[in-house]
Amino acid sequence: MSAMPDHAPYGDPVPDDPLINTEAEQAVLGAVLWRNELIDAVPEGFSATAFGYPVHARLWEAIEQAVAAGSTASATMLRTRFQDDDGLREVGGAGYLARLGNAGTIHALSVDHYCGELLDLAMKRQVRDLAHWIDGRLRHDPAIAAGDLMREVESGLQEATARTDRRAALPIGSALQTVRDAIHAPETVELIPTGIASLDRVVKLARGRYVVIGGRTSMGKSALAIDLAGRIARRGSRAEGPGIGVLVFSLEMSSADCAARLLSSAVWSRERPIPYQAIQAPAGLTDHEVARLDGVAGMVDGLSLWIDDRPGLTPGQVAMATRRAKRLMRRDNIDLQVVVVDHITKMRPDRNARDKVVEVGEVSNALAELAKDAGVCVVACVQINRQTEAREDKRPTLADLRWSGDIEQDADAAILMYREAYYLERKAEPSDVDEATRLRERLDQVRYTTEAIIAKNRRGPITTVKLFCDIASNRFGDLEYH
Repeated sequence: MSAMPDHAPYGDPVPDDPLINTEAEQAVLGAVLWRNELIDAVPEGFSATAFGYPVHARLWEAIEQAVAAGSTASATMLRTRFQDDDGLREVGGAGYLARLGNAGTIHALSVDHYCGELLDLAMKRQVRDLAHWIDGRLRHDPAIAAGDLMREVESGLQEATARTDRRAALPIGSALQTVRDAIHAPETVELIPTGIASLDRVVKLARGRYVVIGGRTSMGKSALAIDLAGRIARRGSRAEGPGIGVLVFSLEMSSADCAARLLSSAVWSRERPIPYQAIQAPAGLTDHEVARLDGVAGMVDGLSLWIDDRPGLTPGQVAMATRRAKRLMRRDNIDLQVVVVDHITKMRPDRNARDKVVEVGEVSNALAELAKDAGVCVVACVQINRQTEAREDKRPTLADLRWSGDIEQDADAAILMYREAYYLERKAEPSDVDEATRLRERLDQVRYTTEAIIAKNRRGPITTVKLFCDIASNRFGDLEYH
């Protein structure tokens, strides 16, 4: 595969390039030469690559190195260092350096502004270089799969963004003010309610947050994620102003499977549930059940809930699809707020690390970044280590997450699912009559109960929330209301 483009500041300058602002570059260089301490006003991430004119990039690197070493960066120092530089000689040599330093007073108060302009132009040059690279890539290898090309393009765009990232370290006062604002005006944090009050009181879903739902097979992790997606979309359709959109990446189930679960949950009643497996085999449905399903299908069909069931997606593809869905939903006055990923270990990394633990860690980190960059709440499912099956108490812990190191670090909250009924139903029938009776009684008590173990929670308590759960109907809720 050919190398991705890397805009080099040392090549020949492009004459009359509209993406090179020579005056702004001179302003930044002159200001810092006049007063070296003004380099502290330069945004984090600003470097020689922000300069489009090659000689300016070389001068900036020399200035940075001198200041970092505790030396004075001056026109005299640069004249000595660049006395044999052809590029500097072409623009006037020592006289050019003197003019830069003498003009520094004019631009000293505008360093941050000029740097911002140069970073913006550098980003545009990166995109232009990427466009040229795409054209060359297709000419060289027209048979390349479109999906592979898109992944490479996404990677290139991410690299371009990283090189011009302006986020910088802030003094503690800035962070403290954010905390104080939240204390005095907590409503500024817009929470996303699920409609399950007992869960909402503990786990706070909000934009920029990354929530993991873990569990063994059949514990209900995917079921809870799908049910929450449907609940949020239903509540969002009744919200004032823009509707609330939800995007589900289902890497294990088809979109039809997800739709059947959503329909089963929406039509649910304690006396007359319709399991989603029955919906998927409709020949056994009664006329009355068909009529009930038809009655709620219109409501489900109208939800701002999209499902992407492509298998083996990469974080880059998920990010690209999320941004696309966000744009398209906005046209219909829908605000995409929640992205569900089911599940992490079914995703492919953007690059092959040849180590599953490392790959899953990179996927988890990318999803956490997606939550912040796209301004959405990411809810991702993950498989629990099977070691829980060997313990007498099979309730999972963070240590049971197969890839707990990275996921535990990345997640704002980790919900681990445990259904006692699952294990009781598979327990061998005791020979003792009394023990068999106790087993059946216990199963009756917990048949519709699940434990959501909040094992990590940056914005709330570590606790266990007991929920109602009809797993056959993909239905969850508050125990007291079911």
